[in-house]
Amino acid sequence: MSVAVFSVEGMTCASCSGTVERAIAAVDGVRTIAVSLLTNRAEITLNDDVAEQKLLDALGEAIEDVGFDAAFISCKNVVVALPIAAVYSVDGMTCASCSGTVERAVQAVDGVESVSVSLMTNRAEVKFQKDNVNPLVVNSVKDAIEDVGFDAEIVSTAVGTAVRSVADTYFEVLIRGVVTERKKDLVTSEVEKKKGVHSVEWMGSSTTDAANNLSLVQRIRQCVVPCDRLCLESNKGGRNNTNKKSSERIANFHVVHDDRLIGARDLLHTLRSSLGGQSAEKSDAEMDAEIVPNYSPAGTGTMKDARVADINGYGTLLLVSACLTIPCTTIAMILPRFAEFSHGSGSALQQDMGGVPLSAILLWILCTPVQFGIGWRFYVGAYKKLRHRSCGMDFLIAMGTSAAYFYSAFAVIYAMSNAAVDGNLMAAGMMNGTKDMSGHGSGHGSGHASGSSPSSSNGGGMSNTTMSHDASMSSLAHNAHFFETSAMLITFVVLGKFLESVAKAKTSAALSKLAELSAQDAILVKRWDDEVEEGNVEGKVEVSVGATKEKENGGEEEEDEEDEEEELIPIEHVQRNDVLRVPPGTKVPADGVVVRGMSTVDESMLTGESMPVTKKKGSRVFGATVNLDGSLYVRVDKIGSETALSSIIKLVEDAQMSKAPIQAFADRISSIFAPVVVIVSLITFMVWCVLIIGFDVVPHDWYPDGLQAVS
Repeated sequence: MSVAVFSVEGMTCASCSGTVERAIAAVDGVRTIAVSLLTNRAEITLNDDVAEQKLLDALGEAIEDVGFDAAFISCKNVVVALPIAAVYSVDGMTCASCSGTVERAVQAVDGVESVSVSLMTNRAEVKFQKDNVNPLVVNSVKDAIEDVGFDAEIVSTAVGTAVRSVADTYFEVLIRGVVTERKKDLVTSEVEKKKGVHSVEWMGSSTTDAANNLSLVQRIRQCVVPCDRLCLESNKGGRNNTNKKSSERIANFHVVHDDRLIGARDLLHTLRSSLGGQSAEKSDAEMDAEIVPNYSPAGTGTMKDARVADINGYGTLLLVSACLTIPCTTIAMILPRFAEFSHGSGSALQQDMGGVPLSAILLWILCTPVQFGIGWRFYVGAYKKLRHRSCGMDFLIAMGTSAAYFYSAFAVIYAMSNAAVDGNLMAAGMMNGTKDMSGHGSGHGSGHASGSSPSSSNGGGMSNTTMSHDASMSSLAHNAHFFETSAMLITFVVLGKFLESVAKAKTSAALSKLAELSAQDAILVKRWDDEVEEGNVEGKVEVSVGATKEKENGGEEEEDEEDEEEELIPIEHVQRNDVLRVPPGTKVPADGVVVRGMSTVDESMLTGESMPVTKKKGSRVFGATVNLDGSLYVRVDKIGSETALSSIIKLVEDAQMSKAPIQAFADRISSIFAPVVVIVSLITFMVWCVLIIGFDVVPHDWYPDGLQAVS
């Protein structure tokens, strides 16, 4: 059984995490899924011990198909606690025949060694075979009891520790020049010959596909640290690019192996030897390899970088959105409260712009970048979810802001068009009046004079009607737009995203701080034999990090001997059964047993106890604890995810991934929240349309100026 971890960006609510879970569950080979909205992670338990690249690609595509950005972080084998016995409560048994039926049904389950059913206590005790058992057999027995007509519940389960499965090690292979497929096959065959190696895979091509197969760690380092060896194509950002005759490329080399038989350091030496990087022979292509840090115990470095990116991204969006929204709010809601800027005051904001005030045009201009620039992500998210018949918060935000924006735009355009039509009608009326007056000008002086008053009265009535209509249209354009509502909604949502990112960063800081406690390197004792372990150390030179007595004497032979005795190696190169020297004041690199020396160790990071603990030969020490007094020689027996520190990190991560029962209930409610809101909105709209159009229930004096009842 293996666990694949993906980072999922774009989740904003519990409905999003539910969508991701359903999408992953549809992929074959998935056993369990845990999606955390807090950490933006998805932990997927797979049925296979070694996940194929095809399955990992399918999982990433499934997440991206539902509208989220997925990035593969790691895939590790897990230690499965296999059941050795279980006790069940069996209800419904009334006689010995019933208990016999239960026994026969349970005995038929594959992996069951023996079964004992008690009619008096209504219990069934089942023991499982050690060599033929799987974690699902406990539930299989329960199902078998229920299939024969009885109710069964698991009372207790006794488990044993399974043998640790294979380990994954990733290598970065640096390539200068052209590498043939024959060379790659030769490297693969040399590594596969080693005892304990299960499979070998080139994950990236050395020509065109290498850029698409970088690990997440490589991508982050490539963006943050300008390093020559990480550049794939032309190495434009390299510091020594001008001195290189050919481009450098990187391919990922993945080895699945049993770390009890062969460790990562031995694999690295084998790989370097087969690549020719350590030989003096010149070839058309020069290659070298290095171990990729094992994605860190929980991807905490990647998580920290993602949180910083989220904070910076949402902070920028919030700043831009606020700079546009604050003027909108001021124009629409604050300035009209003052008489100098109110409607009809004659201020610059109320100047007529073809039937609408200048303030409406300014609000439209300021709101549009917020609606379609800052808010574009909500449209994209809503579209992707609707494609998969899902309706989340992005849809609600896009629908609500779009309703306010497009209705306001319609109100402004409608008022401007009506003002243009009225202007044309008024111009036509004035032209007709001019013609009538010129036709009656001769011979009707007195009549014209006496009729001037009615004519003037009619002309004035038409002018007053037009002015009244124009005023009503201007009032409509002034009162019936909600541009500021759209901009404020989007700004407040972005503000919430920004605060959420800050809260997530503080929450995930615990994992980052725990990961930073581990040591970064270790001092490997190369020549360690039984005599040294038994205490016969005569003639053995102890080498410390600082200057030693032999170095003070200036003997070159002693220096060479010291260099051969010990080596400073990265923590990723530590293997099982390595003997490491821990000088005073340094951290213990990995969990193990003291084979020589005596000292006190500060274990407060594990136990919280401030008193140092005395360590001597045979004592167990833990990685990341601090050696205080003397030097200790430690034989490593646990590395990587097996150490105590990694177990603590895993517990913290599991606590963040787990969901309380009330949270699971809230997730179910949130999954239907958005559709329910849409349905209620449509019902409300239709009901008011029927009441207004069919029954005219709204009093006419409630209508704004320029509006009338729909008939």
